[in-house]
Amino acid sequence: MRLHAVITADVGNRQKRQVTIPRIEAYDVAASLDTDADEFSIDISDPKRELGYLLDRDTEVLVSLFTRSFGAAAVEQIHQGIADDVSYSTDDQLLSIHG
Repeated sequence: MRLHAVITADVGNRQKRQVTIPRIEAYDVAASLDTDADEFSIDISDPKRELGYLLDRDTEVLVSLFTRSFGAAAVEQIHQGIADDVSYSTDDQLLSIHG
């Protein structure tokens, strides 16, 4: 199974940036039946800091996670959520998104 993410950032002035992340270093989705909001987190390798604009103060970040089984043509969305926190670790060169 292959997992990828589509990240949409509302960077202000009605401008949106969308990027597809073909490789996720780590992810977690805590789905529960008794709440409307499911917590999630993903870690993305970003050694060149190309996604640094996600760290800007007023940027709204929407994360959509998709999966595709090997050999299958169909793509299935497994989660979509708005980020509460975006951080960058200079030691690991990882961008972490939590929502």
